[in-house]
Amino acid sequence: MLAVEPDLIADHSMILSATLLPPFGVADSGTALIQPWVVLAGLGVALLSSVIPCSLDLEALRKIPPHVFGILMSLEPANAAPAQTSTG
Repeated sequence: MLAVEPDLIADHSMILSATLLPPFGVADSGTALIQPWVVLAGLGVALLSSVIPCSLDLEALRKIPPHVFGILMSLEPANAAPAQTSTG
């Protein structure tokens, strides 16, 4: 049986969606998505939603014991649920 790494699947799915979906968005909105402020806002969202949290997680993993990091990671969904309900 062939073993497939979950991270590899996630990487490929993100690359696939990043290349296949933008043409549909641009076709639907015209040139509105190509304006500089929209591109900058998109880059800002990308940094704030994935790059910064992932970097902080890796830095925390280097500085705290793995069992403490595991407990903290398991608490993230419990912290996200109230935040999501408060935003709508």
